[in-house]
Amino acid sequence: MACRSTLQIGGNPKPSDDYAIGFHYRLINGNDTVIAESVANGFIDDGDTSSTLSLPVVDNHIHFSLLDSKNRHKDYDIDISPWIGQVSQTADSVLFTKFEEGAEVCLYKFQKEICTTIKKSSQKISIPNDSAFYSFYRVTQREKKIEVGKYTDNLYIMTTIYWR
Repeated sequence: MACRSTLQIGGNPKPSDDYAIGFHYRLINGNDTVIAESVANGFIDDGDTSSTLSLPVVDNHIHFSLLDSKNRHKDYDIDISPWIGQVSQTADSVLFTKFEEGAEVCLYKFQKEICTTIKKSSQKISIPNDSAFYSFYRVTQREKKIEVGKYTDNLYIMTTIYWR
């Protein structure tokens, strides 16, 4: 299995003098720095804008830092293992297990998306082991509260996992 992650920063902080335009962050990922801003509805990188940003996954962790409008520095080390799940294959089927409750798991066939919201951590998803399904699935976790120091942030996390 291989994995990549996509980060989306959003939200509308309560109106105040500091956040009159929503949010403005400098995101630091290794040697890269991009701006995340509500006015641009996403990330600004050398004049290009995008609603999401791909981040590398290293040992099932995503690492990045944010500097907010008050220059407060927040370092993130997010373990995404609960959202990746596990895959096991037999000759005739593929079984997906061990997802966190509330995660949305999407499998893909030609021009078709099959999504399931995980209600219990013991829930299993099974598909035929054939070429009808693409060799990846996506897991999203909305409104996940991540604590960083004395701050708690709501982050939207999406991972794409390649399993063949």
